[in-house]
Amino acid sequence: MDWSDFNGSSMYDAQAVPSALCSLMDLEDSNMVEDVGNKLINVLGSDHAGVYYPVVFKALDYIVEMANNTDHEACKLCALAVLNDLY
Repeated sequence: MDWSDFNGSSMYDAQAVPSALCSLMDLEDSNMVEDVGNKLINVLGSDHAGVYYPVVFKALDYIVEMANNTDHEACKLCALAVLNDLY
């Protein structure tokens, strides 16, 4: 996936998207749920401004897939929290 195909504000960093999604996918430590979730939300937009970059629509596919198929409770909890924040 070429995340640079998506645009956004000057703060959008396409190179940070794969790393943030991998952090979610690899999440096993429940103490890291909030940090990983915040990092992912910030990569997908500006949570404080209530603005999300177009990349969020494609990233949702990955986040939903992880929420539905992970064997790690921390990953599932984080994915569901991110989805809730985006809703």
